[in-house]
Amino acid sequence: MRKLRGICDTADESSRLEELASFRIVGTSPEARFDQITDLAAYVFGVPMAYISFIEKRRQWFKSGTGIRNTETERSISFCTHTIKSNEPFVVLDACEDPRFVGSPLVSSDPYIRFYAGAHW
Repeated sequence: MRKLRGICDTADESSRLEELASFRIVGTSPEARFDQITDLAAYVFGVPMAYISFIEKRRQWFKSGTGIRNTETERSISFCTHTIKSNEPFVVLDACEDPRFVGSPLVSSDPYIRFYAGAHW
């Protein structure tokens, strides 16, 4: 399986989007193998929510999720947009205290995100 590069420079955003499109995964049907990963992650980390998402130009699309009802969110409010900017894991200990997310509807309303940890490959 090919691996998405960790593209941190906004100038490389078009390359990242082209590479994502080449996988032809966005918008596909749920798959048990992805659901097994999100279920396992939620169990291992003892969290109510885990998901696998793909970041397009204007939206974040969920391939699989445990504890979430949405299949997508606007990219402008996604935590994952920050995750893809670095090759290191991105952790937010308290979203209510983080100026990047304090006004986010994902924090102030359902699903009331407080802690976030994400990584990309």
